[in-house]
Amino acid sequence: MALDIVILTESGEPEMTVPVRVNEHARLLGIVDDATLPLLFRLRDYYGDAEYEPQDLDSLAAELDSVAERVRTDDELARLVAELMNLVTLAKRLGRKVVAIAD
Repeated sequence: MALDIVILTESGEPEMTVPVRVNEHARLLGIVDDATLPLLFRLRDYYGDAEYEPQDLDSLAAELDSVAERVRTDDELARLVAELMNLVTLAKRLGRKVVAIAD
């Protein structure tokens, strides 16, 4: 079971998915602070859903950039953050929201 971060098509089907395993989530959220990274902090509940509207995506990308600097020596988290950044970039280009769906 994973927390899936997705871009949904207009029909509601996942177009691109980045799965986040529970151990990755715990390590990632261990460095996320609600005051400095409020958008990423929405993911704090592994078993809860979250949404990011298109107008949130520039700020979400900036938060991911900040986190990328902190995790660059952790290959697994660095890969996850890069995949999330790719997803956010595509969502921005498509004008779609990003959704976290708890399985």
